[in-house]
Amino acid sequence: MAAPTRRFVRPVVTRSRVVLEMAEYLADNNEWPYQQARVHLRPQGGDAPGVTLFGSDSHEVIDLVARGEVQLAIINPAAPLTLAVRGAGPFKEPIPLRAIAVIPSADAFAFAVREDTGIRSLADIKARKYPLKVTLRGQRDHANHFLEREVLRAYGFSYEDIIAWGGEVRYDPGLPSGVST
Repeated sequence: MAAPTRRFVRPVVTRSRVVLEMAEYLADNNEWPYQQARVHLRPQGGDAPGVTLFGSDSHEVIDLVARGEVQLAIINPAAPLTLAVRGAGPFKEPIPLRAIAVIPSADAFAFAVREDTGIRSLADIKARKYPLKVTLRGQRDHANHFLEREVLRAYGFSYEDIIAWGGEVRYDPGLPSGVST
């Protein structure tokens, strides 16, 4: 779609730009707790459905796009979208969505244990019913938790099993590096 030719500034555009600039300023401020944007654009007045854009880190955005509540979303990490499109993991059938762009990032996803546990694989955890003390990202709807649960499920156990074996599962704020989420 070609960019529209500007003829004159309209008040609806001015108001929207001011609101978007305020949102940009607030989202850029790490002291401000509300940094995840969900933007709804609609025609001036009336109840037309419009378009909703969402910069998300929750796998739940997949269902929002599939239902048409959100028209364009960013999900990080992208692996849950891959499972949804393929109808794999918890998705019983393919969901008709498409990735139209990928933004490279320095994300890391790892399962790690101390060497002295003797654990050499995820399968060892289940076989030994090892009572791990697990610390996870505090944001409970983050897509990483979706992936973690799917990986553990593939190995035949869950966080609930780890707790039943005498372990602990904590959701801590921030990231291991000390960077806030």
